[in-house]
Order: sequence, then structure tokens, then C-alpha cells
Amino acid sequence: MSNDLENIGVAMLSSKNTVAMAPYLAIVLFAMLAATYAFPQTDDYCLFGKLKNNFGWNPFVATADMYHVWSGRFSAMFFIEASGWLTHVLPLPLQMTYAAILIALVGALLWAAYLAFSIVAPSMALAAVATVAIIGTMPWKLEGVMWLTGAAVYTAPFVAIMLLVALIEREKTAGAATIVLVAISVGFNEFVGLAVGVFLAVRFFLNRQDWRPHAILGVVYVLAFGVSVLAPGNFVRSAEVSAPHDLVAALGMSADSFLMYLANHVAPNWFMFACLLIAAFAATWGAKAIPFHRAMPAIVAFLSAFPINLIGLPFLMGEPIPGRTLNQAHGFLILGMLLVAAWLGAYVSSRTKWAVPPLVGPGVVFATGLVCLGNPLIGEYTRTITTYAGTWRAEQTARHVMLSKGTGPVAVPAFSPEPGWPPVLRGADISADATYWVNSCLGSYYGRAVTLEAADSGKAYKP
Repeated sequence: MSNDLENIGVAMLSSKNTVAMAPYLAIVLFAMLAATYAFPQTDDYCLFGKLKNNFGWNPFVATADMYHVWSGRFSAMFFIEASGWLTHVLPLPLQMTYAAILIALVGALLWAAYLAFSIVAPSMALAAVATVAIIGTMPWKLEGVMWLTGAAVYTAPFVAIMLLVALIEREKTAGAATIVLVAISVGFNEFVGLAVGVFLAVRFFLNRQDWRPHAILGVVYVLAFGVSVLAPGNFVRSAEVSAPHDLVAALGMSADSFLMYLANHVAPNWFMFACLLIAAFAATWGAKAIPFHRAMPAIVAFLSAFPINLIGLPFLMGEPIPGRTLNQAHGFLILGMLLVAAWLGAYVSSRTKWAVPPLVGPGVVFATGLVCLGNPLIGEYTRTITTYAGTWRAEQTARHVMLSKGTGPVAVPAFSPEPGWPPVLRGADISADATYWVNSCLGSYYGRAVTLEAADSGKAYKP
């Protein structure tokens, strides 16, 4: 671990890398800055409230309960419950701890991307490109980065699976760390679990000579996947879903979702996606090419995760893929494409006889980074910080102070609307109906009945 951090430090301090990745690193820092304004919302309060009132702030017991009554996603559930526990034990305001966890997640993405993409070539610039591709281009930033519950299920898994790719490539055995990481990755959600299964299967197909480590990891995978999918909570939740599990209908909804994804997200931003692929290609230009079979398991797993997500959820739930799941499908797709581009950069440069100056690669990465930095899709972070984040923090803090004082029923003012859609910071809010589920979650956390003031009450937050 210390060697990894030292290598990352060297990669970041390298003059060529520092200049090349500066625009991409700026985007990562903008995302971290936006996260400093994040505040618990909706499901966060549901889970934190139960953790507080039902389980005495014990994240292990709370996770076990969720496993039995709601979801087999044990890694994601523990991530959330442990975060709630930290907000309780750390002597910091709620929002500060919450924001620090999300900032750490963004940093972990950068670290994991460096380790995973090092199977092609160690490059901090490439890691920064991959991180921006995930957090900067996902369709719903709030539900992927700025909302803890969504991030735990749909963004944190990227960290786990990229670390798994890096660790298996390094150890090539079934060591304790690899075994644990397989189980953790599968436990984030069933679609990530299927991607991990594809990764392990392709590795076995390409490296059948020494079957023992594959057999060990295969057994661990099957057990972890079974524990996740066969959780009692999944059947409790499935009883509330009337989907007929019709494959033909699911394929139709999947096709519709894919066309909407292309029309609403890819087509308007094709130039930036092209820049990201060019940057990945240029970041490894001049590196020693590796045999394609070494990168193939991760590439196949990442690319196959896109149709797995796109078809799997409509089949299980009987509805088109929602935005937060689209974040995950999109992230896997772009990681796979970036990995292909990175491998091609090393392969083409090692096979060509062109006398290309050594600064051309970093220069291209820098230039594409400037394009991404000025792209409106990335600009959502900066626009939100400059036009809304201060208002959001002040109103959230004022509501938190208001609800923390007293025990009786209380009506609170509505938040100011966040400009732009999809939102970066603001999700669903409470309503005038005290029985609405968001009201119930907020009331459970603060120990009092909470409603929303009438829109014409004339009251507003006064931070």
C-alpha cells in the first residue's frame, strides 16, 4: 500500500504528468468542492434514523437488519450505515462528516483508477481522465456522487472493482485480500456482481494452466453472489413489485432506454466523449505495449456491464432503467472504452516508426482537458457552486438547527429550487403531508413530526 501511494505521488509530481493532467485534476477538485456543500437527503435520513433509534448506532446490526428486510447489497448497506455511525461519533457537524465521506470517495476513485489502468501503463494523467469520465459525465451527478445512498450503490462499486482488477493483476493468486475484495465487490449490487463474474470467467478462460486460484475465487464468488441475491430482504422487496419478469418486454424497454441515453446524453456531448478517448490514447503513447489478453478480462467485464445493467433492471422491475442505475451502466461503458483506448495508445506507439516528440502525448492530454474544462456538461459543478451551493448550505444548516431544537411537531420552509436539471446537489424534499415517506424519514432522524410550510406562508430561512 505504501509503495502504491509513493508511486502515485511520483506520478503526480512528474512535470509532464502534472501539466498534462492539470485540467482534469481541476475538474476532480471542482467535484470535491461541490461535495463540501452536500447534505444528507431522503434515504440517508431513513437509514440514519433507524441506525440511531433502532440499533443504537451499531452499523453491523443495522446492516444485518437491512439484509433481512430490504436488500442483499451488504457492502453498500454497510457503507451507508458505517457512514451514519461516523456522523455520530466524530465531533464534527453532520454536514462536515457527510461531505468528507463523499470527498474521500472521489479521491478513492482517482486512486483506484490509477491502480487499475496501470495494467496498461502507470499514468496519473490517465487516472485523472478516467475519474473525470465517471464523475464528470454521469447523467445524474447528485445520485452518483453527491448523495451518499446513491453513491454507495452506484459509484463506490467502481472503486471496489478497479481495485480488484489491479490486485488480481499484481498477485495472480487467490490471496486473502483478493478473496475479501471479490466478496465486497459482489456485495455492492447484483449487476456489479455479474460484471465481477464476467471478469473472473474471462481470466479463467485465458489462464487455464493454473486452475487452483481460479477455483478458489470462483467458489468465493458463487458464495458471495448467493448471499447477496438470496437475501431475505430481496424477497420482501420483490413482493412489493408486480413485474412479470418478461424478457421480451425487458428487451423493448432496454432498447428504448438505450436510444434515450444516446439521444439525451451521448449525442449532445459526443465531442467531449471523443476528447476523453483521445486523452486516454495519448496518455499511454510511448509506453511499452502489453499483450491484449492481460487487459481483456477488465475490458470485457466493463463493456458487458452496460447491457447487463440496461437489460437486467427492466427485467427484474418491469420499468425502464432509472437515472441512478444509468450512472452505473454509463460508468462501466466509458471505463471499458477508455481502457481500450489506453491499450491502443501503447500498442500503436510501440509499433509505429513515427518520430513523435515525447511531449506530444502530454500535450494532447492537456489540450483535451481544456476542452473538457470548458464543456457545459462539466460546467454544472462550477455553475452550481457559484449560483446555488451557498444558498443550499445555508438553508440546509438552518433547517438542521431548527429540527435539532425541540421535540414537538414542526413545519419548515421549503428550499430554494436548484437551477438546472438534473441537479447536482438537491434531490427530493419533504411535503405538506406528514405521512409522506421523506417526512417520515426526516422525522425519524430528528425525533419529531416534520411537515412543509405552505408556499404562501411568507416565511423563509434566515441563515
